[in-house]
Amino acid sequence: MEHAVAHEVAEHTSHLLRWIPLLPLIGAAVNFLFGVRIQRAFGRFGVALIASALPILSFLLVVMSFGELRGLPENARVLIDHVMPWIHIGTFNADIAFQFDPLTAVMTFVVTGIGSLIHIYSYGYMDEEPSAWRFFALLNLFMFAMLTLVMGDNFLLMFLGWEGVGLCSWGLIGFWYSEPANAAAGNKAFIVNRIGDFGFILGFALLFWSLHAAGFPTIAFREVAVYAHALEGMSIWGWPVVTVVTLLMFVGATGKSAQIPLYVWLPDAMA
Repeated sequence: MEHAVAHEVAEHTSHLLRWIPLLPLIGAAVNFLFGVRIQRAFGRFGVALIASALPILSFLLVVMSFGELRGLPENARVLIDHVMPWIHIGTFNADIAFQFDPLTAVMTFVVTGIGSLIHIYSYGYMDEEPSAWRFFALLNLFMFAMLTLVMGDNFLLMFLGWEGVGLCSWGLIGFWYSEPANAAAGNKAFIVNRIGDFGFILGFALLFWSLHAAGFPTIAFREVAVYAHALEGMSIWGWPVVTVVTLLMFVGATGKSAQIPLYVWLPDAMA
């Protein structure tokens, strides 16, 4: 109970956070829905302007959130944005909510900062590509997925972003799908990553079930950190639960980062 009270006191709300991932999502929606007409009327500059401006705005919001974070006490540097309830079934609760702590700040600076530069560079790289609207829409959607991944305040929302990154990778790797090799490379990346993701799903499911058995059913990161001590002494198949959970999640990371043995998609994708 003391841990829970301390947890509540340390929570600071910021409604700016939701707009960091939502702005690239808006850009993706605009280009997916109207990109053909925009490119026909204004060339690739029109779709590139929309796709680049919104991530830059996200970057500015990250800077503002970072300034707000620095103003908090050192032991309470976390911002929370509860957007809406999501899934509540029995003891399983997952909301759409975003968090911003020092680690999140580093990752969002990389995603929005470097990501915005990639969008700008892509304007010249795509030249007069007839489907530039689709490319920029996928880039924006990719950024939305990455931001959901690093800002989600629970494992399920993070996994949604994780899968979104995989979907966008498939679309971008096979962008010039008229060439069979490109389409095959995209499909290969998608399938191999799903193998890794299965380990991730098992890992976070085992974590939830173990915490549930200990009397603390949660998948929210801040609450898992508070109640992680309850997993001490718990084992499965003769292995500590914490070890099995981390190894299963590592399998997911292995697929996404193309490590042995789930590296086979990367050479084809790069080609």
